[in-house]
Amino acid sequence: MKKAIITICALLIFPAFIQAQEHRIGVGVGGASGAYTFSTTEIDLVGEMVELPVYLYVSKVGFMAGAKIMEFAVRGKLTSGVITTNVSYTQSLLSLTLGWNFQLADRLSIAPQIVNSYMGSSRVQFSSYQEDPFLGQFVIAADSYNQNASLSGYEIPIYYTGDIFVLGLKLCGYNSGADIEFPSTTKGRIDINGGIAFVMEANF
Repeated sequence: MKKAIITICALLIFPAFIQAQEHRIGVGVGGASGAYTFSTTEIDLVGEMVELPVYLYVSKVGFMAGAKIMEFAVRGKLTSGVITTNVSYTQSLLSLTLGWNFQLADRLSIAPQIVNSYMGSSRVQFSSYQEDPFLGQFVIAADSYNQNASLSGYEIPIYYTGDIFVLGLKLCGYNSGADIEFPSTTKGRIDINGGIAFVMEANF
């Protein structure tokens, strides 16, 4: 809660003292990775991430603040004998960012940022199916769970700034995901820990 209050205050106070060089709005698309853990079992998850819309405030001295909606969809599977378990996970979050834009060349810059979410929801789906030499493939179990989700971490984009559009490629490291409480009182955990994304933003 304290971290949320500090970040929100910074977003409100800094623009009042730092003159804006530009405002940006855009979109980000890329890949994400994570894992599902339950007891001693771990399943690697891979999939996509989408950021839409993305808003960034950039001051003349390089300070950056922004907000965006982040969507993740990752999936994975584990086969044990004749049984395969599929895991599919989606999450949606409203996130705030703070960072600094360092100019590397005339149109090239690097802008490390911290990211934190304050509202997030998620859904995980499980399905298990069995391969039978006579009956073929058939589902033996399926279930889904809705949870709250959270995210914190960093992003390091490299930007090329054109006359209207800003193009970038960023490396992301996240501590994100949700705890899953099963009816049997046991718990599992979904984590999204990183990604790489292409961003396109427009100046206005």
